[in-house]
Amino acid sequence: MSYIKFEKAQIVNLEFSLGREIIRTNRAGSYASTTIVECNTRKYHGLLICPVDELGGGRFVLLSALDVTVVNNDKSFNIGIRKYKGDYYSPKGHKYLEDFGTESIPERLFRVGNVLLKMERLLVHYEEQLLVRYTILEASESMKLQIRPFLAFRSIHDLTHANLAANTKIEQVKNGIKSKMYEGFPSLHMQFSTEAEFIHVPDWYLGVEYIEEQKRGYD
Repeated sequence: MSYIKFEKAQIVNLEFSLGREIIRTNRAGSYASTTIVECNTRKYHGLLICPVDELGGGRFVLLSALDVTVVNNDKSFNIGIRKYKGDYYSPKGHKYLEDFGTESIPERLFRVGNVLLKMERLLVHYEEQLLVRYTILEASESMKLQIRPFLAFRSIHDLTHANLAANTKIEQVKNGIKSKMYEGFPSLHMQFSTEAEFIHVPDWYLGVEYIEEQKRGYD
C-alpha cells in the first residue's frame, strides 16, 4: 500500500492537486519536482534539474517536462497539462489520471479509452539520470506512445523566451538523441530501451505561466 496516495476525485480538482507537490533527489545536488498532475507551478519545477559547474554551480532546469500522447484507434490523447494566460489549461491530461501513489517510486495510472497506462519515474542516486518506464496494463487494440520533450536549459531562478541563440539541432545516438541548447551546458541524452522513430520539429512553448510564481509577484 502506498504511503502517499490520491484518487481520481482529488486529482481532477486542480484547486486540490496543484497544491500537492513532490520532489525526488539523487543525493548529489540534482532533483526532479512537479505537482501530482505534472503541471509545473514554479520556475524550479522540472523532471531533471542539475548543478552545472561550468555555469557557476547553480542549478539549472534541463528537462522541464515530457508531453506524452497515447494514440489508440487512430485517436490521440495528450495526458500532459500546462497553464497559460487567462486561467487556461492545455492539454487537460489530468482528466485521464486515475490514481497517484508512491512508495519507493512515484506511480501514476492513466485510463485513456480502453488503455490503462502506468508511468513510473526514478532519479538515479548520485547520477544526473532520470529513468522513465511506461507499462501498458490493458489495451484491447494496438496503440503507441508519442513523447515530446519540453527542454528548458535555464536557471531555476529565470524563465526563457523565444530567442535566436538557442541551438535547436540534435544529434542521433543509440535509440535516441542528444541536445545542448546553449554553450556551457552539458548535453542532454534522451534514449529509449528499444529503437524509436524520432521526428525533429523544434518549437517554442509560448505564454506558459507558473501560478505559484505569480502569487509571489514574479512573471
